Amino acid sequence: MTTALRPSAALLALGEAPAAAGPGWQAFRQAALARLTTLGLPTPRDDGFKYANLRVLERRDLRPAAAAAVPAAPVDSSSSVGPGAHTVVIGPAGAVAADAAALARDGIELVPLATLAATGAPESAGLVMPGDSPDERLCLWAAAMAGTGVVVRLADGARPRQPLHLIYLSGKGAQYPRLSLTLGVGARLTLVEEHRAPADGKATTLAVSNLILAADAHLSHVRLDDAAPDLVLLDESRVEVGPRATYEQHSYGLRAGFSRLDLRVALTGAGAAAELTGLLMADAGRAAHVRTIVHHEAPDTRSSQTYRAIAGGGARASYDGKVIVAAGARGAASRQSSRNLLLATDAEIDTRPQLEIHTDDVTASHGATTGTLDTDMLFYLRSRGIDEATARGLLTYAFAADVIRGVPLVPLRTLLGARIVGLLPDATLLRDFIA
Repeated sequence: MTTALRPSAALLALGEAPAAAGPGWQAFRQAALARLTTLGLPTPRDDGFKYANLRVLERRDLRPAAAAAVPAAPVDSSSSVGPGAHTVVIGPAGAVAADAAALARDGIELVPLATLAATGAPESAGLVMPGDSPDERLCLWAAAMAGTGVVVRLADGARPRQPLHLIYLSGKGAQYPRLSLTLGVGARLTLVEEHRAPADGKATTLAVSNLILAADAHLSHVRLDDAAPDLVLLDESRVEVGPRATYEQHSYGLRAGFSRLDLRVALTGAGAAAELTGLLMADAGRAAHVRTIVHHEAPDTRSSQTYRAIAGGGARASYDGKVIVAAGARGAASRQSSRNLLLATDAEIDTRPQLEIHTDDVTASHGATTGTLDTDMLFYLRSRGIDEATARGLLTYAFAADVIRGVPLVPLRTLLGARIVGLLPDATLLRDFIA
């Protein structure tokens, strides 16, 4: 990685925090900026970026996207999450909720980050200064640009009847949205985050999420990249799971030209659980990467990870997962599964499941496979009169469909199935078989 990738003070000074931001907020941003310009961005020599080379940023305009007006009537979300969802659109100009009164009635407190920037300290938005390690450099960069996003809080026992749907609209240039979400004791929520980008221009999004689940809370979280191939999407997610709470994430990287999810989950309370699933699809030279680190810090915690990757011509994908079981996490249980499908000889998929265990009283397993389509199954389908291209498409769809069954919303499962089919060869014929 060249020195051209080191963000300069002149560039980052163009950050998108509102002009009315208070002195504490501005000081926070400036401190993050000063450290970042000294440390620079990660390189492939840093372990966490071994597979995801950020050289792609050298060809990007990293200045914040123009603050075009966010539509007063946000994008309709019924096709993906069903009617009645609480829809919030986050764009270069800020965040707009479709129906703020409905949010309040359902026990969801939502505050735009720009409002807190003008009236409160960074801590009021859940901002803490990241560390100096290479793993925290993207978070440090996002801290220097903080200004757009939302803070969401659910009170103890709150259980909204409808999902919360956050739609990130990327404009030409770069966007740095932030989500801070806190679920109170016993609260439950279905959260859908969807990234969209214009088809006629390069866009870059560096998104940061900080999620905190109190005791007995439950969060079902779906991440969907439904963007244009020119989008570079970097997602830094940090999750803290309290006693007996459960965090589910279903992540789907389908269309961005370059995507990287860095997900870190801390199981801090006894009986806490994390269930992580994901699908990466890349072709035509695109790249999709996932890195996960799950810390078992308390007794009787459990985690499962199920990731699938499909790579076509010239594409690259990777799953880099690590589970750390602390000495005090007696009775912990962990499982990792990474299965990968190569559709072309010039495709590449890297997989690296890891375990770091500091106690004997633990159940842990991990497995990884990478290969091509099953020739016996291809022969079986061909013998039933199905042409080879369609047979390959059917087997590829079956491989991908394995990780969409757990999506909590039926309309979203249907949408994901349609998106997967649309990305495969002979999509028109496949729809006749799968419908």
